[in-house]
Amino acid sequence: MRYGNMREFNDPYFLNMHKGIDEEAKKWHLRVEQPFKLDDPDKNWTDLANYGAVIIEGEMTAVAIEQIQNQSECDFPKRKHQHPRL
Repeated sequence: MRYGNMREFNDPYFLNMHKGIDEEAKKWHLRVEQPFKLDDPDKNWTDLANYGAVIIEGEMTAVAIEQIQNQSECDFPKRKHQHPRL
């Protein structure tokens, strides 16, 4: 996460992104959960394997992308220092 929680909470960009995700999820009858935040010190990466899809918001590090790819049953394209394209 690049910005602190308070800045994200007050930033129109992030507010609209969260709102859009929630609205689309409701249209498709999907549930939105937040198992952890990227800056949580005690996050359990293996929890991601329990989900059919994962949406990650914010700036990602190469290490975080690798951790997510390791938990996925899908083969995401592995690119050095780039986000996987979905």
